[in-house]
Order: sequence, then C-alpha cells, then structure tokens
Amino acid sequence: MSIFSKKRDLIMRLTYRVAELEERLCPCESHDWKRTGFSIVGETGKGDGVDLYSYKCARCGKTMKSIQPFLDR
Repeated sequence: MSIFSKKRDLIMRLTYRVAELEERLCPCESHDWKRTGFSIVGETGKGDGVDLYSYKCARCGKTMKSIQPFLDR
C-alpha cells in the first residue's frame, strides 16, 4: 500500500467521522443558522454586486456562505 493510498484512506475516514459527528449534533441537517455578517462581491461600481451572507450554526458551529438572505430563523 503506497503512502498516497494511506493518506487517501485517512482523509476518507476522517471525512466520514466529521459527517457522523455533525449528524449527532444537528440530525437531518437541521442546523440553527444565525447570520454572522454579509459582504458584497463582484461590485464594479455599477450596482451589479451580489450580497453574500455568512451563517454559522448555533449548535455545531458549521459555517456557510449563501446568496439567500432568508436562512435566519
């Protein structure tokens, strides 16, 4: 077994472990998203920028960015 396959196996095991722990904290992807901020991306000065909202789950700490402003509960 080469070193690359060992690293790939380790990465896959850890990825599955993270997914398992996230499922325990927030089952069925039922995160409690809280908006932490927003930024405007792609702005050229002509009003063509897109709002990019930052969210963080209050339970598990997972973060995400979205163009959808309605994820707050």
